[in-house]
Amino acid sequence: MDNFSYATTNSFCVICPTDKSECKKIGLHAPLVSKNWWRDDPTSSDINTQPFYRCPFPNACSGGNSTVGRCATGYDDNGVLCASCKAEYALQGMRCVPCPGRKSAGDFSGELLVVCFAGLIAFALATFLFLTHPALTKKDKAELRRLLRSSNVSFDYSGFMKKDSFVKIDTNLSDIQMKQAFDVMDTDHDGKISRNDWDAFMKETKHGMPDTKVRNVAMQTVKDIHEIIEKRGSPSVKALWGKVSRALLEFESFLKALQLALKAMRDAIRGSFTGDLAWLIEEMMKPIDDLEAKIRKLERAF
Repeated sequence: MDNFSYATTNSFCVICPTDKSECKKIGLHAPLVSKNWWRDDPTSSDINTQPFYRCPFPNACSGGNSTVGRCATGYDDNGVLCASCKAEYALQGMRCVPCPGRKSAGDFSGELLVVCFAGLIAFALATFLFLTHPALTKKDKAELRRLLRSSNVSFDYSGFMKKDSFVKIDTNLSDIQMKQAFDVMDTDHDGKISRNDWDAFMKETKHGMPDTKVRNVAMQTVKDIHEIIEKRGSPSVKALWGKVSRALLEFESFLKALQLALKAMRDAIRGSFTGDLAWLIEEMMKPIDDLEAKIRKLERAF
């Protein structure tokens, strides 16, 4: 038997694994465990049933053939792989450091409880702030209104629009931003918005309320404007108004008649198809909705 072997229980000489053990003594019946390696039973000569394991913490395993003192100072000899600290020590990083008063790993730590509780409060506060923060800022809403005013918007046959249809509106906003905008309009959170929801959002001012004065001016008819000009207009303004007012009156009448015709057509379609043909109503309403969107554009320009 040479310096790199040991004798088994059957008196056979077995070569030591040189990277895991040190067999430089004569008369060994088990391989000496090298530093930073560990065996459950270091006295066993059978390295198949009692294999070598590398220790996870540097310099924690001292090696040798004894279960006493096989772990460095501060590490528990009875711990697997010397990966736990003994009493009066605590793991800090990759090392067991002195910790007076700590009896075992199961000791209650008031300091740790305080730290965990403070962390929980901080997490709960951050979560609350995140969930209650407005999805869209006032600037985002203003930009959204600007983009939507120039977009074709259509509602289904029942006068509602669902989220998936809203997201498909052609704007420069991402799908996530459009979903956030839909949630802002969907004040009753029923998964759809009505024309009233749409109008309320589009007429909202920077203060968050409909501007009644502006809305009333926008709804004035040609006749109303004619009366204002007759009372306050200068002669040149009155002369110019006299040339265009007749055409404007005819155009206004045409828009109103067209809107009434579309409304009658919509009511007739709804009354003709029910039950399983509801999908057909929605398909037939699409061109009507597109036409109404174009009319609204004309009204704004008008």
